[in-house]
Amino acid sequence: MFTLNRYLTRLYIFLILLTTVNISMAHNTDYARLVLDINNNTINAQLELTVADLEYKIGLDRDFNGKITWGELSENSDRLFKYVRDGIKIQNNKKTCKVSYQGLKVNQRIQKNYALLELAVQCPDKVQTLTVNYQLMFDVDAKHKLILGINEADKSVTRILTANKPEINYSRKNSSWGNIDFILSGIEHIWIGYDHILFLLCLLLAAIKTQKSGKQGSRKPIRKIMIEVIKLVTAFTIAHSVTFLLANFGIVKISPDLTEAVIALTVVMVALNNIFNVFDSGLWKIVFALGLVHGLGFANVMSALELSKAQSVLSILMFNAGVEIGQLLLIIIFVPVLVLLSGYKLYFKYLRPGMSWFISIIGVMWFIERI
Repeated sequence: MFTLNRYLTRLYIFLILLTTVNISMAHNTDYARLVLDINNNTINAQLELTVADLEYKIGLDRDFNGKITWGELSENSDRLFKYVRDGIKIQNNKKTCKVSYQGLKVNQRIQKNYALLELAVQCPDKVQTLTVNYQLMFDVDAKHKLILGINEADKSVTRILTANKPEINYSRKNSSWGNIDFILSGIEHIWIGYDHILFLLCLLLAAIKTQKSGKQGSRKPIRKIMIEVIKLVTAFTIAHSVTFLLANFGIVKISPDLTEAVIALTVVMVALNNIFNVFDSGLWKIVFALGLVHGLGFANVMSALELSKAQSVLSILMFNAGVEIGQLLLIIIFVPVLVLLSGYKLYFKYLRPGMSWFISIIGVMWFIERI
């Protein structure tokens, strides 16, 4: 009978780690923000891009000392405006609006410096149907996003523009505009939030385990597995929803850097628990506690948007709904595969502990990177 050598198994896991975990040298951009205040046929616009992103894209550091001064930023104001003018097109009723430069400021928020460009947009006619096309930073980071806010006397709306959807059409007659963007953004966030995905995967691995009695190495009945899945996922969902809402409404405030580092540790904890079975009894309580931290991580995304009060409540709820939909889709994908694999003894002997070790190592690397 073929048996796997334990040292070869460890080497195999290590090689997978080296080939799978990619410490990318690509530049990941922050959210940009464009606010348009409409007044008849005139639009006062403010565009914010992080100074770090602009330095990476067009180069601002004249003396190459790694620090961007106000002097270096202001000296490049013409280049900044040209870059913005070429990358943002605004039309009203299919007629091009003229964009002119008004001024440059520095705005600090979320512990980052933003270049704030003040722009004046003049449209030929009174604004009725506005088209905004945004093309900045997508060549640097395909996942870059623009948060677009449009304000009028009687309403405010918010949209998210991406590389796949860089253009929107805004009509003054449409008052229920844009909420679907936040649902899609919530789904996307959990699908590209690998720490949240691995945490969830570890919970499912914890639910699909062997029986305490009966044939050794045999899995629990499907009914008991599903009950455990529901119990753990429900605890995680309630917990991260609670802190997500509390943080977004300003009741709880914790440093984003600290939150992200602790999230990495939560991944390590649930992964190692699948190996050493420390929290077998009452695991859902531990999951609830750790889920509170993940909710703060989700809240960091929304806080970066700095939505107006008129838009914040509904947008926050829509984003949270998107997160839950994305999580449900992952469960629908993961659970049948894991249940199928658990029908084989190799799952409990090699695959389940191997995956848990692998995930714990990734979690440690994330923690070191984030502290």
